Amino acid sequence: MRSKVDVLLGLQWGDEGKGKIVDVLTPQYDIVARFQGGPNAGHTIMINGQSFVLRSIPSGIFQCKGKNIIGNGVVFDPIVFKKELDELVTVYNKTRNDGEPNLLYKIILSDKAHIIIPTHRLLDEYIENYKSAASNNKVGTTKKGIGPAYADKSHRIGLTVGDILSNDFKTKYSALKTYHTNQIKMYNDLINEKKGETSDIDISEKIHEEECEFFKAIRFIKANIAIKSTEDYINNALELGKTVLAEGAQGTLLDIDFGSYPYVTSSHTVSAGACIGLGVAPNKIGEVYGIFKAYCTRVGEGPFPTELNNELGEKMREIGHEFGAVTKRPRRCGWLDLVALKKSCMINGVTQLIMMKADVLNTFDEIRVCTKYNKPAWHEYKVFDGWCCNLKGCKSFDSFPKEFKDYIKFIENYLNLPITIISIGPDREDTIILNKKDKEDNMDSRDMHEEYNGYGMPFVKNSTKLPHFSECTKSYNNEMLTKNDLKYSMKKLSQEGLLGCKNLVRPRSEHEKFEANLHEVLDSLFEFLSTKNKNYGNSALEPIGIFSKGGAEDGILRRMDDKLNRIKNSDVLRKNDIVDLMGYLAILCINKKWTKFNELID
Repeated sequence: MRSKVDVLLGLQWGDEGKGKIVDVLTPQYDIVARFQGGPNAGHTIMINGQSFVLRSIPSGIFQCKGKNIIGNGVVFDPIVFKKELDELVTVYNKTRNDGEPNLLYKIILSDKAHIIIPTHRLLDEYIENYKSAASNNKVGTTKKGIGPAYADKSHRIGLTVGDILSNDFKTKYSALKTYHTNQIKMYNDLINEKKGETSDIDISEKIHEEECEFFKAIRFIKANIAIKSTEDYINNALELGKTVLAEGAQGTLLDIDFGSYPYVTSSHTVSAGACIGLGVAPNKIGEVYGIFKAYCTRVGEGPFPTELNNELGEKMREIGHEFGAVTKRPRRCGWLDLVALKKSCMINGVTQLIMMKADVLNTFDEIRVCTKYNKPAWHEYKVFDGWCCNLKGCKSFDSFPKEFKDYIKFIENYLNLPITIISIGPDREDTIILNKKDKEDNMDSRDMHEEYNGYGMPFVKNSTKLPHFSECTKSYNNEMLTKNDLKYSMKKLSQEGLLGCKNLVRPRSEHEKFEANLHEVLDSLFEFLSTKNKNYGNSALEPIGIFSKGGAEDGILRRMDDKLNRIKNSDVLRKNDIVDLMGYLAILCINKKWTKFNELID
């Protein structure tokens, strides 16, 4: 039986706690695979009170019984990888059970992953220094060489892991080093010009020690680590029914396309990046786990709409230990931004939400979430009472304090997605896994504490089911569908919640029920049109611009069929789908002349 690749990624600016959740989830997976990023991303996991920071190795290395793959979308630093292994081997060998494989045998490295060489880091530093000197507009990179390595990949001059197996690897290395040397000297001259200084640089001296480490690590990798075509390995595993978890680095709001450019990372951090970074087709993606903190943090430069530059932000930073796992840089802190979070969910096709570090807010008397952006800089917030207690010891949703439940419910309703895992502390044991099906079943039926859906439109309270369309359109068997019939239909739809929000995500079972009901109505309508009501012509309908040359009926029926096919192939039922379909009914069934749809209802 073929399996799917589940994807786990961050929905904010990174540092959401992905490492811990991968570590928690991995016992149920045969393979864990990193699909993008470089060693600037430090995924922290806590085991028996001890902290481990994983930069290159997937976070399933301790818990996953199968393989941990470093995919082709990653930029790979041999020096960092070797140091990381040296740190982990001793601890891993102490904690592993009898029969578990050696740590080295659990890792597979893609032959297509690009390599970071010592001059990449130096080039990264000089590019960033030049930006600062030229316009004081630095991006705030970690200077780990990630950006230049991805740039070389795009320029088609980079080195891949597969190259280290070739006899002329050192020749290829020397050519790339020479290219970087010229680039570094150019940036050094530009910096001197801006500063009015004169200074030279001896690149060979600067990187001599790192270069020795680099080639030592290369020799180790060739001798001890499996280098394979990982896209073939993963797809073959899926064919055999193996389970795969794709682990992302950084976060959605740092994506090279969808992040706050230019203050972004150099790779695709979204779920589609897993397809490119591992070589799997889009139809092989299963669950998409979206991780977010109960508040927001950001490292480096760039916009941060809900940032707190005050004692509250400092309090979050201190309680949450918000300092970079790799760089130790202090993270900027602020309230949860639901506007940005909703867009991240949309781009990634998130199916389940995971809330991290809720315990950081334990001592806050008042908690805010941003629900709407207003220009120039004033945003709308929903204010909650803090729960003001220690969440440690809670083992289920029912055991949470009411204030925390309210916070969770509001976020779920705003995003129309269930939160299925909640972290209330740093250790594995501080992770509460909730039942996804129960959450989905309860999301629409429970009382809502605020009528928001993320677009400033009200929800209908206690909307529990989709309407049966035969009830909404009881007069279709009559000779004429009147304006009053349309008013009744729209009122019924509104009561049932279909027109209460701009986007409405429903489980597939209800989606199929909706489709069947709609077909039932349309079958009755088509029968009605063919037998009782043929007094409509093209003259009054042509200005609408939605009919084929074959006549009004052919055109409108084709449009309705297209709309149905779009709905059939999507899990998202939009308000416009209903409005359009009801509008088409109005065009077909009102004899005299076209009236704009919004004039048909009060």
